[in-house]
Amino acid sequence: MAEFNIEQSKINPQQIEQISHEVQERLGEKRELLEKKEAVREVVEKQIKQTIPVTQPTTSIGDEEISFKLSEIKKMPEEERVRALARVALQDSIASAVKIALKLGPYYIDGLHDILVDEFLNILIQQKKI
Repeated sequence: MAEFNIEQSKINPQQIEQISHEVQERLGEKRELLEKKEAVREVVEKQIKQTIPVTQPTTSIGDEEISFKLSEIKKMPEEERVRALARVALQDSIASAVKIALKLGPYYIDGLHDILVDEFLNILIQQKKI
């Protein structure tokens, strides 16, 4: 499992609680790691899909900050961009990261989804929420 470390104090706690709650609902009695990862994957995928058609999510950062973060991410080497999007998702919201990823291209949506599944799974396990 890929490790993408971010300071625990910089993670959006409301988002962790929401994802934890939805993952718990999906898990029911399932407790195996692969089942947990699949449940996290489904929740993150749902959150990403909910964001794509939305033009102005209420829980995301403003358009000016999105534009600023987009310009900063574009300056990064290609291999660093998905990790930067993951930091935005963990610190601000998935919706904010998706808005930026949409401007970068579909590859970034897929990469963001993949890294967030592993990250949220690691965070939820570390915090003993699943």
